[in-house]
This record gives sequence, structure tokens and C-alpha cells, in this order.
Amino acid sequence: MSAIVQILGLAFIGLAGVIHIGIFLLESVLWRPRKTWRQFGVANEADAEIARPWALNQGYYNLFLAVGAIAGAIGGICGVTTATGWTRYTPLSDASFAWIPSSGAWGAVGAFSALCMVGAAVVLIVSSRGALLRGALIQGLAPLVGLALLGAGLLAPA
Repeated sequence: MSAIVQILGLAFIGLAGVIHIGIFLLESVLWRPRKTWRQFGVANEADAEIARPWALNQGYYNLFLAVGAIAGAIGGICGVTTATGWTRYTPLSDASFAWIPSSGAWGAVGAFSALCMVGAAVVLIVSSRGALLRGALIQGLAPLVGLALLGAGLLAPA
């Protein structure tokens, strides 16, 4: 049962990564249309142009967090089923192989990315005095649920 809960937690962390790719697209790729910057509370086109470098930079932060969350989720899910914490990787034949870390290391990468996402959501709530609660929930709820499930799965008896 603990493996299933861990897998669910890692899946939520992966979902958080997908959400953050969407945020990256809005902030870095699709910033110029009025519809986009209005979602972030920017009042006019002049302010949107001033905020554009900030939004671009912020978008890439979200992309890098997304990559960590998705890689951690995929690597962690693939490794949860191994009893030793290591996966034997055989690209050519049984004679040539390498030992690579599995769920422990990858799960830690995903968990770290999720912690950063939750931390950013808390900062958004506090710094906006709750005015940006919706945005904070969009960016912070999936990683929070993922961390809770991952923690519960790791602490549960085997």
C-alpha cells in the first residue's frame, strides 16, 4: 500500500510540473497578448511591456521547476517498485550495464522541486495579502498534495 501512495504522490508532483509548464508558456512565450498579462493583474500595455523581462525570467524559473518535478516524478515512479533502490540498466546486453540510482534520488529531485513550488505559493499569498490566492492555489495545491502523499507513503509500514 505504501508504494501506491508514493506513486500517487509522485504523480501529483508530475502534475504540478505540467501546470508549471503552462505558467512558463503564459509568462515567457504568450506574454504579449492583452488577455495574458491581464491574468496577472497588469493594468495596461505600457506596464505589461515594463514587466515583460520580469515575466520572461519568472517563466523560466517555472520551467526549470517543472523539469525537476517531472523528471523526479517519472524517475521516482519507475524506481518505486525496486526493492534495493537501484535499477540495473542494460542498454546493449547483459554484459554491459551500469547501476543508476532510482526512486530515492529521483524522488528527492521531485520533492525538492515541489517544496520550491509550495514555498513560492506561500510567498505569493503572504506578499499579496491573499489577493492572489487563486494563483497561489493553482501553483501550490498539486505539489502540496504530492508532498503529503509522498511523505505518507514513505512513512507507512511496508
